[in-house]
Amino acid sequence: MKKIIGLASLAAILVLCVASAASAQPAEKKRLAIGEPRTDWAQSGSCHGYAPNFGSTVAAALQGKIGETGAFRMLSRSQIAAILKEHSISMNGMGDPNNAKQVGKFLQADYLLAVEFLCMVDHLQINIKLVDTETAEEVFTRAYEMRDQRKLEVMTRDVAKTFKTWAKTGEFPGVSKAGLFQMIDARAFHDSTEKLIALITREIPRASGKITEVNTYGETIKVKLSYGSDVMSGLKLKVKRGDEELGSVYIKKKGRGELEAATPDDMSSFEEGDLVTTEGWEPSIAVAKTLEDEEGTNEEFAEAFVAKLEEEIPKVEGIQLADGADAQKTLQRMGATADKKSLAKLQKAGVDFLLIGRIAGAGDDRQVRFDVLNTYDGKRVVEQFVFGMRRTH
Repeated sequence: MKKIIGLASLAAILVLCVASAASAQPAEKKRLAIGEPRTDWAQSGSCHGYAPNFGSTVAAALQGKIGETGAFRMLSRSQIAAILKEHSISMNGMGDPNNAKQVGKFLQADYLLAVEFLCMVDHLQINIKLVDTETAEEVFTRAYEMRDQRKLEVMTRDVAKTFKTWAKTGEFPGVSKAGLFQMIDARAFHDSTEKLIALITREIPRASGKITEVNTYGETIKVKLSYGSDVMSGLKLKVKRGDEELGSVYIKKKGRGELEAATPDDMSSFEEGDLVTTEGWEPSIAVAKTLEDEEGTNEEFAEAFVAKLEEEIPKVEGIQLADGADAQKTLQRMGATADKKSLAKLQKAGVDFLLIGRIAGAGDDRQVRFDVLNTYDGKRVVEQFVFGMRRTH
């Protein structure tokens, strides 16, 4: 009886060992075949400097980048061409769902990656499409806009990273916050930031004058401007005595001539006759952390956009980014709109202007518009600004 039990136990152990060994085997890698990209400008010869044979370069780059991930069994392009030639099928037509099952059977491929080039008015669009050969279903599509051949590396790296994640998790990831801007033309984004700052600084009047009254009891300061007219409320002027900078004042009410001012500094350090000037003043600007989203589908893009804009502003001369703790705290709590209380807190924290943005549309039709508000009175400083950014993704 003991021998029978012993044999039964041994058999069970062997079964468990076999099962464990089987479960420990890694899942078989899917076989992936990449076709020859289609172009729609074969007759015209080129598209914005891209020759028709640029497709072969793209296909080879994708083959290399995806192959480097080790996530798939890649069919060589020469092997694909030879097999399809036997069956009189063009590599350009591999992504057609109507013959995906047949092509997959000939190639013994699980998935076909098709690439299509479209010559648009001002850029080359590359459409990536992954087809399941068993179901003929398009399981993944993504469009890339190419305005610079140097972006090819970014595109192929993004595709490879996406496919690697899918092979591991079974799900295609969305574009990461960092990746949202990988394909955006950095030069265009910087130029647009520079243009926005130029519009703001152009609206700031240049002014100088003197303090004519300091009333510490009534907490009032009066200044008379000898240069500059019709200054805006909240305009900040440096206070100087000789070469010494004493602090700053800001105009409380728009006007000309002698004006009432206030200061965030110690008023008792000012005297009648002290010089006030906008010379050397770099306005402090803050960006609302949340952009109003008209479509309700751009949350991640909005966060990435704000982060990118805050990265670009310090690169532009004539203005500074408000990054103090008090200002950042107010911005985090404020949301997509600014009420008087929030503006007052920002102004107290040293912020002169606030960028409030909204996103309209989605995908390639998406636009970001900004209002520039004076934190002192909430009035718009410049007309609504549409942010320009040539997207290559």
